[in-house]
Amino acid sequence: MSGTTGDSSARWTVHHEKRVDVPAAVDGIRAALTADERQMFDKEPGGATVETVAAVLRHWVLEVASGPEDEEVFARLEEVFARLKDGNRGAP
Repeated sequence: MSGTTGDSSARWTVHHEKRVDVPAAVDGIRAALTADERQMFDKEPGGATVETVAAVLRHWVLEVASGPEDEEVFARLEEVFARLKDGNRGAP
């Protein structure tokens, strides 16, 4: 479940049964990151293509909205997305 907050620069989602507000604008995503994360973030959109920029930004929104306990789930999802992108729909 997710939705808008009434402010075009923010969205919300549900994480561990709690509502989490997440930024929906590039500047908002950047502002929500730690200093170290901002350094990494600043490098990524500039190298993204038109086809990949949305995925890059979604990745960083997930960084803002998630906690360390979510990393294993995200790693598995990234593997599935990579297989789908390569046309391999089978199990790992």
